[in-house]
Amino acid sequence: MSTSSSVSRWATGVQSSVDGALRRLKSLPKVRHGVAVPPPMISGEKEDYHEACARAGFPGHLAPEIKAAPIVDMVVGPVRCVQHSVHAGRVAQYLHKPDLIPRGARGEHGGPIDYPIVVRADGKVYLHDGTHRYSAVCLKGDRTIKVRWVDLDGLKGGGASGDSTADR
Repeated sequence: MSTSSSVSRWATGVQSSVDGALRRLKSLPKVRHGVAVPPPMISGEKEDYHEACARAGFPGHLAPEIKAAPIVDMVVGPVRCVQHSVHAGRVAQYLHKPDLIPRGARGEHGGPIDYPIVVRADGKVYLHDGTHRYSAVCLKGDRTIKVRWVDLDGLKGGGASGDSTADR
């Protein structure tokens, strides 16, 4: 098999994966501010997230923990997100260009925004930031995603960052 036919088959597979993800995106139920977050994401309440962080011993902002968080490959699975919806156009942008946000990018607040931020608090896994990127990965059927992994449960006990494949 020639290299050009291998590359062509790979490129066709990537494109069909994006096309399928776009079809799935169009099929998501419309809600007040866009479309519902796709499975396996779990739509949650922001208050529940803040209460879980407080129970883990981290009330308030998590800026230092997020800045210090390792970047890990996390298995894509159910996460509790504080957003109930996503903008379909933004998810489509991430489907076409997954690295839309450059590595090392910082938000107006000065914190990192280059990877989705996932927080384990009180035994549950929450998507702190990156709902559109996580949605794109779910719709594409990817098995892993690079995230900033903030394990408040591990930090509470004085331990290391913890395992990013823990029960969600």
